[in-house]
Amino acid sequence: MFSPELVHVSESADYGGDQALRMSDGSPQDVEGFGERLHEVEKCVYDQQAYTFCFARTTKGGELAGYDAVSGRRLWLVGGPSDTEGRNAPLLLTAFHGAVYGQLLRDGQPGDPIVLDGKTGKDRELDLGAVPLLVNEYAALTSQGLYTTAG
Repeated sequence: MFSPELVHVSESADYGGDQALRMSDGSPQDVEGFGERLHEVEKCVYDQQAYTFCFARTTKGGELAGYDAVSGRRLWLVGGPSDTEGRNAPLLLTAFHGAVYGQLLRDGQPGDPIVLDGKTGKDRELDLGAVPLLVNEYAALTSQGLYTTAG
């Protein structure tokens, strides 16, 4: 799911490359970066609030993009051929309420966990201790187990 109104469709026979489609009528929604010839979107995650994040493979490595979930407007980009800062994109795992959870890629393999700010794409936390696969307001699920929130 791209957002409450849009769904991400990969390599659709009807639409060609990656598309975001309106759930109400199936019409395509323009999303910057989707359908580009050198991109292969692997995963999109909606943060259950305002943003959607998509990880793609490109000819220049991984690329992670943050989008406004309603308009589909790209807010930021990390990695890939368009990244002017030269950052490496983390592998997208999950997201929740403005936090993007991923793993830094080292030689193409998942490495250290990282949290990015969903609004800006900037590093938010580098010392997680665990790599969450799913997160909500009550708990985080990792490969090591379930961790409940304090309080």
